[in-house]
Amino acid sequence: MNRHWLPLTIPVLLLMVGLIVSCGPSRNSNSAPGDAQSSSEDGARISQEGFAKRGLDWPFTVSEGFVGCDREALWFKADRESYALNGWAVSLFGYAQPYEIWRYQEYPNGQELHPQAARSRMNISDVQNEARKLCKGR
Repeated sequence: MNRHWLPLTIPVLLLMVGLIVSCGPSRNSNSAPGDAQSSSEDGARISQEGFAKRGLDWPFTVSEGFVGCDREALWFKADRESYALNGWAVSLFGYAQPYEIWRYQEYPNGQELHPQAARSRMNISDVQNEARKLCKGR
């Protein structure tokens, strides 16, 4: 084994770790991108009422929140919690899926599912589309 490179091993490893840490996201995982004072970066406010006026179904148990986009990561923020609306938000920022606020699909006329049938969540594509509008031009 060549021992000439051995003294350089620790400094090189420290440099690599430093680069990896500095290249990662700088936000804390509970804050949405753009939590700064600038309202233009806070995302766009959406609400159950606004969705209802447009004839759209609201998929969450909270009545309002903010959507946003940062580097193709779509997010929804409500009650100081940030949730992923796509895989990029999970990968880039570590946001959790919105399971705790995501409604299950309701069936018309009180129709019951078979007891062994899997329940499905409501479609969130309209919320994703609102967030995606903020990606344009960035």
